[in-house]
Amino acid sequence: MSQPAQTQQLVGQDGFRVKGRLPSQMRPLLCERSVLASADGSAKWVQDSTAVLAAVHGPTQAGQRKEDAEKAVIEVVFKPRNGLAGPAERECEEEIRQLLERVVLLKHHPRTLILLVLQVLQADGSVLAVALNAACAALADAGVPMKAMFAGVSCGLGPDGMLVIDPDETEEQAAAGVVTVAHPYHHVLLVSDQQQQQQQQQQQQQQQQQQQQ
Repeated sequence: MSQPAQTQQLVGQDGFRVKGRLPSQMRPLLCERSVLASADGSAKWVQDSTAVLAAVHGPTQAGQRKEDAEKAVIEVVFKPRNGLAGPAERECEEEIRQLLERVVLLKHHPRTLILLVLQVLQADGSVLAVALNAACAALADAGVPMKAMFAGVSCGLGPDGMLVIDPDETEEQAAAGVVTVAHPYHHVLLVSDQQQQQQQQQQQQQQQQQQQQ
């Protein structure tokens, strides 16, 4: 969580933020998939003036140094809008990689490498959340098997304790802290699991009835 030196109110007395949004209101969203022919899957995710392009390569044969005999290996490359990647980008790479290792079904593709490249096109706040959303869309576009889809969102904390969703760069600089979280979407998978359990119970009941007869 970042801690800027100076803070100011993120929400005015009228209940609106500086640019007219409510505290819980996100900026307009736009997602485009299959935007890069050279990648196995790709997506561009835009939240107003923040945009990230994601490209997925693989699963492909991993080199001996990176190969894992039991599962796929994930590598993440996070490229800033300008200049070379620094410590902040390396931290984003590690956080995204750890998230993907929990979501992607790695054991379906042993001895392979899944490379995710994230290029920041525009940076006006909530960059990590936008990158997470672009990554999920690109993985889905590539057909990479996952336990669940996920979505990222950033929250800014004002000095008065007020939370704002999807802060822009100005709001991030004024906030007492900014945190980004990822939410998995399990609904469809849970329904499938319930149906499978019901089918198993029905089969067991039928077997018991046949044995009694």
